[in-house]
Amino acid sequence: MEPNVVRLIRWQAYSAGRSHNVNPNDTMAAAGINASTDTWCYRTSEYRMRAGSVAGYQRLHRLAGAIRFVWNYLLSENNEQYAEAKAHCTRKPRTSARQFTRRFTVLRNDPEFAWLQDHSSNIVGKTVAERLAKAFAAFHRNRKSAAARGKPLKDKKGRLKWFPQFKSKHARVFSFDLHPGQFRVKDGCLRIQKLGWITLKRRGGDPYAGEHVIKVVCRCV
Repeated sequence: MEPNVVRLIRWQAYSAGRSHNVNPNDTMAAAGINASTDTWCYRTSEYRMRAGSVAGYQRLHRLAGAIRFVWNYLLSENNEQYAEAKAHCTRKPRTSARQFTRRFTVLRNDPEFAWLQDHSSNIVGKTVAERLAKAFAAFHRNRKSAAARGKPLKDKKGRLKWFPQFKSKHARVFSFDLHPGQFRVKDGCLRIQKLGWITLKRRGGDPYAGEHVIKVVCRCV
């Protein structure tokens, strides 16, 4: 089995032939950036995570499992509400990130799923809400494009193409995102909310040391 992998994504602007780091919490104007002349890019570096103990790896995989469970639960709930709305000709459920966040809050406060309290609601809720909303947006966009071109909307098995799929418990790889406020990067270590510090290893060291990290993608294998 391969080790767990983390990607650090940094935000950098190029202006007048010179590059400088930008704090993601700063606006372009506050950072002295000209939106019409500056070019932005993302820099990504990949590391291997060393949790330091079996318990550390187990906590990491439990977090990934919680995200997978919430994804499947919200997707199933959305499908049921859609079927019910279609049968009764009522308003169909919304698929925005805000709506999924509200549903997650209700789920997390349910005594039956009290174990979700052990994980950061900020990490689990935001990862699922944003990814699920993007998946539905892509589904509607691709469906509209295919219909305009006269392409089939279903596969050979009669299933809707591009529709968000359930995450398998036995999938080899599963990932989740960390956004500003959910993590810290310092001295070659990554701190995740409610998990603590994890050592990051990369052959050759950090090529972009000192630059602001705006997003972290953790892949559990």
